[in-house]
Amino acid sequence: PVRLTREAIKKLVLDIESLNQEQRTLIRVSLERLSHSSDGHISPEELRKELSRLRAEHRISEIDAKAVTHAVFPS
Repeated sequence: PVRLTREAIKKLVLDIESLNQEQRTLIRVSLERLSHSSDGHISPEELRKELSRLRAEHRISEIDAKAVTHAVFPS
C-alpha cells in the first residue's frame, strides 16, 4: 500500500497528461476517498477495483487507468 496526502494526490493527478479536467477531478476524488477509507493508505487491489469501475462506466479509458496505476505505483 502507498500513503498519499491530499496535496500529493493533487500533484499526481495533474501530472497525468492523458486526463481531461473532468477526469482529473474524478480520479482525485476517488483517490482521496480510497485513502481516507483505509487510514491514509491505498492498496493496489483497491485502486484496481476503483479504476475498473470507472472504466465500466466509460468515464476513463484503459490508457488512463494504466497511467493512474503507474503514477500511484511506479514500479
